[in-house]
Amino acid sequence: MVNRKKKTYKRFGLPSGRYRVHRKSKNIYSGNKSKTYGCNAGEGLRLKIFKRRSLSSFTRRRINLLRKHLNSSDRVFRATDGSLKSSNYKSCNLLASGYRLISIQKLQQHYNDIANHVVFCDKARDIAVRGGNMVEIISQPANYGLATTLQARCSGCQQKLSFDTSPRLETNASRHFDVNVRAVWGALASGNGLAHLNEVLATLDSPTMSQNTFTTIENEISQWWKDLLQEDFSQAIAEEKKKAIVKGNFHEGVRNKYCYICNRASNLKVDAKEHECFKNWDKSSQAMEADIIVEGFLKANEHGVRYMHLIGDGDSSVYAQIIQNVPVWGNIKYFDEQCCFWNEGTSNDALEESRLSSDLSITDLMSCMRQDLSLILSRVAKKSTSLLGNFTSNLAEMWMHVRTKYDGGKIYNHCNRGSWHNRCYAASLRFNKGIQWSPQTWEETTSSVSGHYFTNLYSKRLQCLKNNTKTKGKKEIKTRRYKRKIKSAKESTAASSKKHYGPEAIQVEADISSEELDKRKQQYLKKHIEISHSEIDDIEINTRLQGSCKRWRDERATRLTASNFGLIFKRNQNTCNTIT
Repeated sequence: MVNRKKKTYKRFGLPSGRYRVHRKSKNIYSGNKSKTYGCNAGEGLRLKIFKRRSLSSFTRRRINLLRKHLNSSDRVFRATDGSLKSSNYKSCNLLASGYRLISIQKLQQHYNDIANHVVFCDKARDIAVRGGNMVEIISQPANYGLATTLQARCSGCQQKLSFDTSPRLETNASRHFDVNVRAVWGALASGNGLAHLNEVLATLDSPTMSQNTFTTIENEISQWWKDLLQEDFSQAIAEEKKKAIVKGNFHEGVRNKYCYICNRASNLKVDAKEHECFKNWDKSSQAMEADIIVEGFLKANEHGVRYMHLIGDGDSSVYAQIIQNVPVWGNIKYFDEQCCFWNEGTSNDALEESRLSSDLSITDLMSCMRQDLSLILSRVAKKSTSLLGNFTSNLAEMWMHVRTKYDGGKIYNHCNRGSWHNRCYAASLRFNKGIQWSPQTWEETTSSVSGHYFTNLYSKRLQCLKNNTKTKGKKEIKTRRYKRKIKSAKESTAASSKKHYGPEAIQVEADISSEELDKRKQQYLKKHIEISHSEIDDIEINTRLQGSCKRWRDERATRLTASNFGLIFKRNQNTCNTIT
């Protein structure tokens, strides 16, 4: 009989061979990796040995999804100085909870892979016959924003299968997950940012996106939009050449006086790292408009276009800057087209207030009218060449209105980096391409299908816009709108609103009798007005500091002074009485 040497193990409790597949591992966040090895040393006794080792920084987070509960308590035995000691060990596992966005195509692909494996796995089929689970999702090795990598394991052969919840977007720049690019795209198109996006995702109990991922994708989307916008401008220029009409919507300039990275480096007194700096202006903010338009005139010649007309409202130095900085090509001259203004809103109120602001004198009405009209008409005649076209700046105002949607209504500061540029590009694409700009731009920039629901949303919006336009064009709708306008003109909205809000609002106060009012007036006059000369001298001496003296402010509130006497004396009957 041959005595075989008994095999020993260097590590206690570590089974060899086919039992290795029964090990369980769990990584939570970063730090040390905890491995649990189980062996049966006797009936009713279960020993567990924990071995810890350091992990590299690039190790992904692994979440154990096997257990259906959060907390578990185990009896742990450790060998210390040759003796075996036991202690209670409480572990916390993260459950497979929450929601994940999964692409239908990727789900079908992973389903086929798992089905093909199970078909050829005899052990998995035996488990299925006994009513067990053939495949279990065991962990989430990593998540990349909204995209997640899950890991499944065959219950028979213990083979692990990994699958992603989103495909990658194949572009020239990088290979981001498609769901992350769509999320950032949607946040920019809706005028929101990372904070709003993460708020929605966290409420859905779904993984959120980091700031670095959002910024990287945002910069790439910005470059896509900018390139496509340049192509769209080139097509517009070619069309304008054919029609011999220059509309002036080919150039877009953005000025920024601030760069977050440069400013932070300056505060820390260190050199700024290499980055794309968006600071391109160091002068006054009022001069931005003129500089952008001058740059547009200068760059227009590079594209074979020369502007001849400028439509403006006359409230800036744009025309003067063009005359000084833009060269004159041949016989081409620049004409400043004045846009017509509208007499609505506060201008009507100003006219009404100035109508009776001065006393009328009896004069030769016809002669005076001719003099006044001649002065007005002479000013109009000087600008007749600019006013013949009856142009308006409505196109520019429309673009500004569209842009406010993409910058959050000027509520948030997007000027620290390039986010302001991105939103200006989006507004320009929306203005030029129309309401369906987003799915069209997606297909042109990413060379991928925008998707049914993406396209369907903007198709519904387009149909809704057509229905509204058709409804507003009906005769009965126009008549109803005209009657409503006439009715509102008869009833002053401002006068009725003052009764409910402001200093003239109706107050429910108990009135007093005329006898009581006369009595209070006499008391007021005796106390504050009909005073002795000594009291007057005392007030004059003690109120010489005026604004810095409390008594001066109190005495001024009890009587009319020269500074506010004219305002009280000339007030109309409907003037608010609270000023007295």
